[in-house]
Amino acid sequence: MIITFIKKLELQDGFHPEFFFNRIYTAAGIRFHVSVIDAAGQFLQFTMADQHREWKIVSEPLPPDWILA
Repeated sequence: MIITFIKKLELQDGFHPEFFFNRIYTAAGIRFHVSVIDAAGQFLQFTMADQHREWKIVSEPLPPDWILA
């Protein structure tokens, strides 16, 4: 998979997670596979899709609240 882009955030607790976005072409349209490692070292991943001009998480289980906030 080729990384389409990376977004680095700074959270209030000083943690700086890097989100890796990979574009996926599916029969249902373009999706982004997103992966990140949390402060505890746990690998998290989810899939996002454009729904009516808003990007929504379309995979289960949902990621932790610090991502959804």
